[in-house]
Amino acid sequence: MLLCIAYIRWGRICYRCCCAHQNTTVTTTNLDEAADQRLYLEVQPEQATKRPFEVSRGASEVQDQVERLPSSRGSRVMSMLFAVFLLAYGNVETTYGSLVLPYCVRGLAMTETVGNRVAFVFWLSTAASRFVLIFVSGRISPARLLTVGVLVAAASLAVSAVLSVYPSIGARWSVWPCSALLGLGGATVFPGSISLAVVYVGGVSSRLLALLVASWTAGCVVGPMAAGSLFERHGAPWVVRYAFCASLCSAMVLLVIRRTYRQHFATNSAS
Repeated sequence: MLLCIAYIRWGRICYRCCCAHQNTTVTTTNLDEAADQRLYLEVQPEQATKRPFEVSRGASEVQDQVERLPSSRGSRVMSMLFAVFLLAYGNVETTYGSLVLPYCVRGLAMTETVGNRVAFVFWLSTAASRFVLIFVSGRISPARLLTVGVLVAAASLAVSAVLSVYPSIGARWSVWPCSALLGLGGATVFPGSISLAVVYVGGVSSRLLALLVASWTAGCVVGPMAAGSLFERHGAPWVVRYAFCASLCSAMVLLVIRRTYRQHFATNSAS
């Protein structure tokens, strides 16, 4: 609970700092543009007699794009959908990362040293993927990046869940590539969802950031507790099964988010 409150306060402080900096930058930019416009009209006075509809054409295009953004009600619906999505996927990363060691030891009959190496591969791929996102995120759309990440994570967990039923067939060797793929795909979920939420909701606010961070944190808290209970009662394979069910739920919620936005966008464009 204290961690959730700390995350929320941190998000609000960051948002206020960003807003203050943005307001200062916008004010300075507007003054510079006004000065440049006056100087341009003094040098070329014939531009002052330009027809009004030609001058305001760029503003009308911007206004059309603004009208296509979701309404206040649509923004609340999209915000709640993103919160549910992060709540679902928050179960996956922390569940697998915290319980992969006992899963390897008790479920796959590995030593603790090998189990620690598997956990290291998972977290290393997660860190490497987020580092690469620094240079790649600007070239790929958030929707495509998030969709690919969720599908890769769900596919890797599906293979692990199926092979966990028969550990002697391929679960021992498949846990290595599946852990690496899960880290690579899951690393894009949280930053990608924040970027996509800003686009789909129509802006960023302290409430939106607090809601998303709190939902992610709640999923990170609930996941290990639920998966740990299943682990003790029904066996080690339920660790990857629970993580797969959570990733499948998050993929379905993401599908609903994208369809809802497309329908709303098409409606506003037609009107």
